[in-house]
This record gives sequence, structure tokens and C-alpha cells, in this order.
Amino acid sequence: MKDQNTLPNNIMRPLNWAALTLACTIFFIALWSVYAPLATTIKADGTLVSSRPNYEIQHVYGGEIQKVYVKAQDNIQKGQKLLRLNTDTQSESLTYIKQQILRLSTENEIITNILGRNPPDPNYKNHALYHKHQTLIADLKFKTQSLTQTISTKEDQVILVRGGIDLLKKRRDYMKQRSESYDHLITKGAVAAIQAEAQADQWLELEGEINDEYAQLETNLNDIEQAKIDQQRLKTEYHLSLLNQLGQNKSRLPELHRQALILQDEINKAFVLSPIDGAVQSLNFDTEQMYVAKGTTLLTLSQPLQKPRVKTTIPASSVDQIYIGMIGKLIIPSLPQRNLPSVHVTLSSLAAEAVKDEMGQTVGYQAYADINTKDLKKLENAMGGSLNLATDMPVNLSMVGNTTTLYQYLIVPFFSAFDGAIQD
Repeated sequence: MKDQNTLPNNIMRPLNWAALTLACTIFFIALWSVYAPLATTIKADGTLVSSRPNYEIQHVYGGEIQKVYVKAQDNIQKGQKLLRLNTDTQSESLTYIKQQILRLSTENEIITNILGRNPPDPNYKNHALYHKHQTLIADLKFKTQSLTQTISTKEDQVILVRGGIDLLKKRRDYMKQRSESYDHLITKGAVAAIQAEAQADQWLELEGEINDEYAQLETNLNDIEQAKIDQQRLKTEYHLSLLNQLGQNKSRLPELHRQALILQDEINKAFVLSPIDGAVQSLNFDTEQMYVAKGTTLLTLSQPLQKPRVKTTIPASSVDQIYIGMIGKLIIPSLPQRNLPSVHVTLSSLAAEAVKDEMGQTVGYQAYADINTKDLKKLENAMGGSLNLATDMPVNLSMVGNTTTLYQYLIVPFFSAFDGAIQD
């Protein structure tokens, strides 16, 4: 006889199957949780940047802007004029320096001809420097000729003085003979002693005249020697003045040539030309008469976006899970996400130092990622060939961080906490 509390088989059988099914389900869920993968998703915001850099145009000399040929956002071609700097002052200075160079070079040739005793170049006969040096030569010639005349006059005087000395000497010899005769007559008493004294006085006067003539002769000879010395001194001083002038000119020419080259280079670089095909991204000097300092950025040129890359900032909390070569997914928020192919990126660089805000708080780590060109081509095809990307276009990155299992994530921590509670 069956127990009245026992449910009929037609009721128990479904319940038993349900219990068995539930038990199996729990078992398989527990078994699946051991191997079920879980992953941390790292999300980061970024922008598209070109693999080709922007150009910041600077001027090596600077100066006043004379004309601006472009506006911001203008498309430009390589070699196109962008700006022109005013070089009027440089042109005037260059003209003056060239005149100085020509003057010094001409004077050097004139001096070289003079020093080499060469005939003057007929090309310089009408040049002011030629007349200047001819005047100096004439002045030197006049002074030397004056000294030559002085020497000639003094030499004539020397001849006269020497002739006078010879006559005085003859007179002295005659007086000597007479004196000897007087001495003989005085001894015999034929001539008074007073006459002998008068003869002696005349002798002394004659000796004085001879000495005066010798003094005059010495003076004239000294004057002749001094005139010859003055002649040589004038020639030497003139020769040295030419050499000094030649040396000064030659020492100045290299510096003048250097200044001329610099000024010519400034004039040649008055036009600022575009080095690339691209667009004017920013124009820092857009009006005339603005002064540009040396090395100041005049304008920034951007190139068409080719081989775009992603510039992003990795959150500081996730940087430990990031590594070079990591693959992620690119999301362009402006595009419809439904039925679009995935575009993958590969992390190519990661900054070693964090980017900080104005308060010094860490924002994240700057990184660059390369876009898979094949995926990008697929996306363009999916968009019907109308995919238009631009520099600084906002994008999102999604990357897979650390992976684990449901068992390790839920079960293990639960039992670990439970074991600790029992031990307590």
C-alpha cells in the first residue's frame, strides 16, 4: 500500500528531471566559469594626425613685412610666394658697400702701379683716386725738387767757400813769409817792433777769417747732407704711406665682401616661398609693416592628410596594461557604427613621462597608434568611397587589457574570503 504522502509518479518524474537539469546546468556553469575569458577594456580618446609633419615657416633674418600674398586656410603649391619682407635698407647698404669695395680695389691697383713704377692705367685717368695720388706724387716731386735746388745752391756755396779758403790760405802763406822777413829785420834793427806787432795782428785776423770760412763750409756740407736725408725721408714716408694704405684696404676688403654677401643673401631671401604643397594652417603675421624678429614663426603649413595616425592619451590607471605593438580598435564617432568593418590600430609609441594639467595632476600618457591601411581601405569601400578624414578629427580607441576567467574573478575571491572568515 503506497504512502499517501508520496506524490504520484506522473508528478515526481517531471520534478526529478527538472532537478537533474538544474543540477547539470549549475555544474556546467561552474565548469564554464573556470575557462570563460574576461577582459578589461581600455578606452581612450584621441585625434587623427598626419604622418607628414606640419611646417613652421621662419625667416633666418627677419624684418618688416612688405606684402602678404596668402590668407589662413588658403591652399598653396610648392614654391608659391607667401610673404615678402622689405629689403630697401639692405639694398641701399649693399650699393654703398659695393661702392666701397670698388673704391678700395681701384685704389689698390693704382698704388700697385705706383709701387711697381708701372705706367698708369688709362682706365683710371678720370678717376678721383687717380688724381688724388697724382697730386700726392706731384707734391712729393715738388718737395724733393726743392731740396735738390737747395742741395745745388749749397754745393755752389761750398765751391765758393772752398775757393775763398784757398785764397785765404795763400794770403796766410804770403804773410808768413813776410813775418819771417820782419823777424830778420827786427833782429838787425832795420824795422821797428811796432810794425812786427801790426803784422802779427793781421795774421790773427786772417786765421779768424779762415776759421770762419771753415765753419761756413761745415754748415753748408751739413745742410747738403740734411737735404739729402730729407729727400730720402720724404720718399720713404711716401712709400710707407702707400704700403700702409694698401694694407688697410686689403684688410678691409674681406669684411666688406662678407657684409655684401650677407646683404645679398637677405635680399635674395626677401620672398618667403612655400616648401611644400599644402594649406596655410595659421598665419601669425597677416598685415603689412609688421616687424618679424629673427627666428619667429611666420606661418604654419599643413600637408594633406596621408597615412593618418592616431594621437591619444592613455589613462594613467591603465598604462600598466599598455605595451608597444598592442592592437586595438579604432572608432570614428562621426560615422554610423552599424554594419561597418572593424578598423584596427597598432600602438607604435608610448611616452615615458605623463602629461599633466595646470594643477600638476597626471592626465595620462601620450601615445601614437598606426592605422591598418587595409582596414581603412575596407572602411572607405563600405562608405562608398566618400570617406573624408581630416587632421585633428576626434576618434576613440578600444583596447583589450588584462584577461582573466569568471572563476578567478568571482569564485576564487569568494572562497578566499570564506576561508578567512572560518579561520577567524
